[in-house]
Amino acid sequence: MAAVFPIAVLLLALVSPIPAAGASLPSYISVCKRNDPNLNECFLKSALETLPNIINGDKSLKIPNLDPFRIESMTIGEDANSNVGLELLFKNIDMIGLKNTVIKDAKIDLDKLRLEFEMLVPSLKVEGPYEVNGKILVLPITGKGQSDITLENVKAKWFVTGKLVGKTPETQRLQVDSAKVDIDPENMIIHLDGLFGGDKTLSDNMNLFLNENWKDVLGELKPGVNEALAQIVSLIGNQVVSSVPYNQLLPPE
Repeated sequence: MAAVFPIAVLLLALVSPIPAAGASLPSYISVCKRNDPNLNECFLKSALETLPNIINGDKSLKIPNLDPFRIESMTIGEDANSNVGLELLFKNIDMIGLKNTVIKDAKIDLDKLRLEFEMLVPSLKVEGPYEVNGKILVLPITGKGQSDITLENVKAKWFVTGKLVGKTPETQRLQVDSAKVDIDPENMIIHLDGLFGGDKTLSDNMNLFLNENWKDVLGELKPGVNEALAQIVSLIGNQVVSSVPYNQLLPPE
């Protein structure tokens, strides 16, 4: 049976789902020991057992609701050095579909404190207010309204590297040092309301252009999307892992 787990919280469920130092583990968490010869398999098993209990959030673990996952603000193309010829601002958008993510592979390197995952998201939808100004590919684009973007059959790879902080084994905590995400969908369906001041003809033509050229559009947008997902991983991961001794997260034996 396929393993199912949401992208933005894999680090929590596989490495860090402990509420506080000295507190007992929730009953639905399986602990993986560092000397386990089948450590990767243990992590996957732990993820499967954890998912049904945290998908709607867990206040004791500081985990928010994961599906939909609310993003207060995300800007794409604001970097002056970016190749994207636009600024696309999202506010209070919902990311929907993370609960159906399928883990295809997982690798853990304890010496480097590095985790690598390959996943498949059948449908990842983003809905909410947007503003856009600039150009997409070679065409000027402006607008403000509601966005509806769906990525289909998204292959996702992400890499998380941690570091230990603290002077003694008793006080050492794991901290997320870097996170990288790379998405590769089979298709993208995009609709932006309110383009060009509500001009229906221009708006319809632009939405048609965006969907016919979705691969090129995604190529311009993907760096910003990858960075936003990586920041989510780092933020949520550090909410928990830095507050729990490393020896509780991954007992040595």
